[in-house]
Amino acid sequence: MELELPFLKEEELLHVLEQIGRKDELVLKALDFSKEVHKDEIRKWDNSRALETHIYPTIKFLIQHYKAYNEIPTLDVLAAELMHDTKERNRNIEDEFYKKEFNDMIYEYVLAVTKPKYQDYEGKNDFEKKRRVNEVHFPKILKGKKEAKLMKLADRYSNLLTINSNTPPGRIYFWLEEMNDFYLDLALKNSYNYFYFRMKQRVEEIEKLKLAIYSNKI
Repeated sequence: MELELPFLKEEELLHVLEQIGRKDELVLKALDFSKEVHKDEIRKWDNSRALETHIYPTIKFLIQHYKAYNEIPTLDVLAAELMHDTKERNRNIEDEFYKKEFNDMIYEYVLAVTKPKYQDYEGKNDFEKKRRVNEVHFPKILKGKKEAKLMKLADRYSNLLTINSNTPPGRIYFWLEEMNDFYLDLALKNSYNYFYFRMKQRVEEIEKLKLAIYSNKI
């Protein structure tokens, strides 16, 4: 299986939305807000803009999942996916903003996929604190709506595709840990095959990359 490239320009994103009849005012408003929040966000390990290498591709992956079932994602889920990282990037955004500026469903989706602030949790280091967050966050996703589950999987699949030899080893280990503890099981149990098989293949590739890094082959 050839995995997708983790890159999508804004004009390509708009074309994808137009193809499925979802280039709508609501989605474009969410796009503008996401662009504002993420405009200065650069991924340190490959010096790429988060919008093109993460935010926009999540929409493409989400749509591909729905297409596998001859379905089209709703405007609400597309808008929410465009904003899925906004609250984590700017904690000053009030929860009610998403309800006031968009609608109740988008508010629910965005808050469902937003992890609590890990600095508020106890732990010897950041990774321990993030594990505590996961212990609270993941069970809520499992009990939540299908749309939130799919948003979370599209988010993680996009993240996996950006990993390379310059990615900090600690991040690689933590993301792999999360994959094995939560994401693969989530996709498998819900028969979300588009995500399951692609993520499983990518995890195997990353495991090889991890071994290569630590054996000084890279």
